Amino acid sequence: MFLSRSTLLGFGLERPKRPKKLRAVSFRLPVRSNGYRGNCKYSNPSSMSQEDSLIDRQKQLDAITHRIIGAAMEVHRLLGPGLLESAYEECLCLELTLGELRFERQVPLPIVYKSITLLRAYKPDLLVDGAVIVELKTIEKILPVHEAQILTYLKLSGLEAGLLINFNSIPLVSGIRRLNRSKLNSIRAVSPVSPVSPARIACDETELHRPANPEE
Repeated sequence: MFLSRSTLLGFGLERPKRPKKLRAVSFRLPVRSNGYRGNCKYSNPSSMSQEDSLIDRQKQLDAITHRIIGAAMEVHRLLGPGLLESAYEECLCLELTLGELRFERQVPLPIVYKSITLLRAYKPDLLVDGAVIVELKTIEKILPVHEAQILTYLKLSGLEAGLLINFNSIPLVSGIRRLNRSKLNSIRAVSPVSPVSPARIACDETELHRPANPEE
């Protein structure tokens, strides 16, 4: 027997209608220049590739400097402070060799003076992996003139990162400075090739050789 829809409604027996299926709509938001998606203009793929290459290069420099600092800390742990700079340099070179890090010693950096190129004007202690300049010190404390020395090396060589390590520091981490060429303008430069008066350099040298206790 067939019952009409109105009859079923009268008895409350009509089957409820199934809800309509919703269709999933997929869409992609545009990519921002910083890599996130959102409502903005599409970025230039070439600029993103340049940013990625810079990030990768910075990661490589971080890894190299981390390994150099680890080797220096091992040398300082075994020898302690108070030795000559040449002794620390020899031991650090051995640690770099054991760590399979390529390095060169006393690499000459030329400068142009009165239109004449002087090939051996500067000689950094170490050039590690062709990317990081390392300068070793055995002094009481690091002064701005020592940081300026690294900045000068970076400017002349065109390299990005440099390490200044003072083996007379306790602990050693307090005597380590990492300097970047990209921050040259933000760091006060005091070097023989910068416009600084000789009196200022002499003042820094006097402070360097001043004893820790003035009464002694």
